[in-house]
Amino acid sequence: MPRKTVVIAAAALVLSCGCESSSDDAGAAGGQVGAGGSDDCLEAIGRDAVDDDGNATYDGVITRMEVRALQPGGCVVPGERIAAMNWFSYADEAMYQQYGAGVLPLVIGGGGKLLVSTAGIDVLEAPSGGPSTGGAYVHDNLAIAWYASPSSFLDMITSPAYQELLPLQQGGASQGDYVFGFQHCFVGCSEDAGNLPETTTGLLLVHHFQHEAADLESAVQTLASASGSPRIVFAAQMVARWAGAMGEMAIDVHNPFWGDATVVYEVESKEAAETWLATDEVVAFRSDASEEVLALMTSMF
Repeated sequence: MPRKTVVIAAAALVLSCGCESSSDDAGAAGGQVGAGGSDDCLEAIGRDAVDDDGNATYDGVITRMEVRALQPGGCVVPGERIAAMNWFSYADEAMYQQYGAGVLPLVIGGGGKLLVSTAGIDVLEAPSGGPSTGGAYVHDNLAIAWYASPSSFLDMITSPAYQELLPLQQGGASQGDYVFGFQHCFVGCSEDAGNLPETTTGLLLVHHFQHEAADLESAVQTLASASGSPRIVFAAQMVARWAGAMGEMAIDVHNPFWGDATVVYEVESKEAAETWLATDEVVAFRSDASEEVLALMTSMF
């Protein structure tokens, strides 16, 4: 594919929000949402990737981009903030750093916030081999942005400013392993917070996993209130993926995410993290979890 092709996609399980709509109700061209759809949710919010003359952009490859619920009947809510989880390894660190420096003002300028940014990794636990969906379980970097809405994300990635940065993203990150997905954030997301992550001790315990709890949010809140619990910096569940189309053909370029949840703790040391993981509360929580990655990462803030 041409280098300017957008290649971010993911798949996992979805939270039910109790409403359904036809995929025909996806957003109209130009980033508008809600055309003909429910006031509460849509299966997808889309943006037709065409120029003023109706010609497909991105070298004629991608004709439409969408933020799409992971399962039929799931929800993508037009006005709701949505977290974008980037779990990836570098192909060229210097190139990706240039991309990061350029894209952060675009995220903030569109009403977004950067919630988590890490580099470096010390793996505490991970499945052997690789996910059945391809790629790898463990990556060197985690970046989580919080967008004002699904359409604000699409507005950003279809902007000329972002397209100028895209070659840096594609050259700087290992595209074959890149995990990207949209999450509903229920811990660590505050309208009152600044645009950048809070300062931490510098050490974060990252937990990616598949979980069988009927109410993951309640389960995480129970963990947060347990005696000796480290501060939970971020907790969220996967709800949507990025999708595109070449004419009538749908494309999902990246390997799907194998789990459906992410929890990030602030810890004082590796020993403190291991002590927390051995508590009865965490052992009970993890009894409903599978395909877990547990890693210590260094916060950039």
